[in-house]
Amino acid sequence: MGLRMLEDLLRPGLDVVFVGTAASTESARQKVYYAHAQNKFWPTLKRIGLIPDAFERRDFACLLDFGIGLTDLCKTRAGMDRTLRRRDFDVDGLRTKLLSAAPRCIAFTSRRAASVFLAQPSSGLRLGVPLYVSAQLPPLFVLPSPSGAASGHWSIEPWQALAAFIGARQVRTHR
Repeated sequence: MGLRMLEDLLRPGLDVVFVGTAASTESARQKVYYAHAQNKFWPTLKRIGLIPDAFERRDFACLLDFGIGLTDLCKTRAGMDRTLRRRDFDVDGLRTKLLSAAPRCIAFTSRRAASVFLAQPSSGLRLGVPLYVSAQLPPLFVLPSPSGAASGHWSIEPWQALAAFIGARQVRTHR
């Protein structure tokens, strides 16, 4: 595809690592996570109190200061979920990264990403409820996709449940 994918934004001890399926074409082009204007990711983080209202998505590397990390299940291709193949996903690589980062929790930003990681049908995954899948991994949350393409399935409540779980303040301050 010729697009450079996004670098992981990870370090040990984060409050939460958001895991997407793959960078969108727009995100890969801009080199910014969740870059499409229709994506609800950034407004939602502000609304649930994880980042201040003044935060700009182009400054996403500063999320580490707020205890937030970012990565994707597929790091070799960009595009919408329906364009990705099973072999594009690196479940073992993601698991290794998450074990190394050891965040307080992991939040999948779509049922598809969680389904692939957990090798479970997406229909059986409950949104906004912590899942305890192994002693090695922290609790996992499955969230509705913030993508504009998935807006028909959007709900902020699971995102609010995640914020409550990690103890988000109305406006988080830098650490």
